[in-house]
Amino acid sequence: MRQIGAITVLIGNSVSWVIPPSTLLGFLMIPPGALAALVSGSLRSEKGIFNWKLASIVLGVLNVSWYLTSVGSEAPLYPILHWTALVLVILFRGRIRVFLEDVSRLRTLIGMGICAFAGLMADSMAGNLIFIYAVGWVVPLKNVLDAVTSLGMFWLRFGIRPMPFTGLAALFMGALLITATERTVMTIVSTLIGSAVLRLLGKERALLSS
Repeated sequence: MRQIGAITVLIGNSVSWVIPPSTLLGFLMIPPGALAALVSGSLRSEKGIFNWKLASIVLGVLNVSWYLTSVGSEAPLYPILHWTALVLVILFRGRIRVFLEDVSRLRTLIGMGICAFAGLMADSMAGNLIFIYAVGWVVPLKNVLDAVTSLGMFWLRFGIRPMPFTGLAALFMGALLITATERTVMTIVSTLIGSAVLRLLGKERALLSS
């Protein structure tokens, strides 16, 4: 069952928070990984409610929730990658699962790439939302303001016009390029590793059935 992946990640993240002991923010960040596994696993499945539709709903709810925060109205273009992930899931739909089971290496890469990207974007947005609501409660506001100031100085040192954002919006938009680069690299690495594992499993099944 595909939900086992999400449950496993949830348990693993919980254990890693306890051993060694982490912060309260670390505890709040346990669910994003499980949501990522749920989205990716649902794209691989076609049974029951665990399918591409569930993955789309999860991504859609997370993305819309961004605009319900104080940051969303000031930085409405921030979730461009997150919306891209949702669009890809809707466009390919059930073909993602078919691609993952195809003997074509290219189709396997495409299917795995969409799964990895969608999962990473779910993890990213869930983490963003938790962080936003944790500021001032779990995350000291002073630390956030210091980070925003540092980003502003970084912009000025390179002769770039100051960002037209304030507060948390400045923090997210200032780190957008870094975040996009990080997620792109993670998607590529996850795709390559995941595709290789699928091919190895396929060869093993073929040997067992022969």
